[in-house]
Amino acid sequence: IKPSILKIDTEGNELPILKNINSYLPQIDIIYLEYHSENDRLEIDSMLSSDFYLWRGNTITVHRGNLAYVSKRISQKYPNLTKWEIKRNLQQT
Repeated sequence: IKPSILKIDTEGNELPILKNINSYLPQIDIIYLEYHSENDRLEIDSMLSSDFYLWRGNTITVHRGNLAYVSKRISQKYPNLTKWEIKRNLQQT
């Protein structure tokens, strides 16, 4: 049985937990977690970016917030999850 959703709320220990279960992460569809430092947020994003899109996020303060990631595999199967991309036109006239 593979987990579909992983929620981690361990008051600052999210990153060590993700590192310990790193080999299982590609099997998960959605990951929801808190972060408790800017460095952790950046490292979490770097760690997950190869297999996941940042789907939703909520910043409470500089060093605290909630993040939800959706598997790229799932987003290919259900394209409506990521279809609302806002594209910027960076060309200047």
